[in-house]
Amino acid sequence: MKPEKDMFEFGKEKMDQARSFFEELEVQLTLGKAEAKEVLERERKNFMSFVDEQRSRFRQEEQAKAERLEVLETKMDALAELLVAEPADTIEAYDQAKAALLHHIYDVEAALKNAYAEAGASLRQRLDGFRTALDGYRIPLALSSFDNQQDALSKKEELNAVLAELLGHFHAEEKNEDKLEHFMSEMETAFEHVKKAVKELIK
Repeated sequence: MKPEKDMFEFGKEKMDQARSFFEELEVQLTLGKAEAKEVLERERKNFMSFVDEQRSRFRQEEQAKAERLEVLETKMDALAELLVAEPADTIEAYDQAKAALLHHIYDVEAALKNAYAEAGASLRQRLDGFRTALDGYRIPLALSSFDNQQDALSKKEELNAVLAELLGHFHAEEKNEDKLEHFMSEMETAFEHVKKAVKELIK
């Protein structure tokens, strides 16, 4: 997936090219009004085609991103439930709960790896903190036993706090699709203003 920053830079470059074209067109208007109108319409079609292609590509990428983030959120919700479960009261029950918890942590880590590149900068920062807390809990959990679980319990509380904060903010970040629509709308508006100005000149 092309980085979001690169996509917006590409769009900005296209807008700058369109602006340069109209500035040049204004200078060349003396060549003839009919020719200028024809060139203007051709460039308008090219520009709108570019806008439609970018919108379609971003929507496809946003769908793939949403699916990966949804998988991560589902696994984090399940982890949150496991973390608040009643503590085991026997050695056998503790070992079973520990194995299940470790297995789920590995699943969460895999989902986190798949979704990380899809997240925006703000969410990535939170995911980094979550990954650190997850690592901090996984190791003492793996080394713990029914009779010696204090270290794991303290790390579990830290992970619980980070996970609760992350789930609370998981959907707060503005979606890239919304940013794209706003960006494309601004580009289209700018294009229409330039087109109107050129038409006024060639009346």
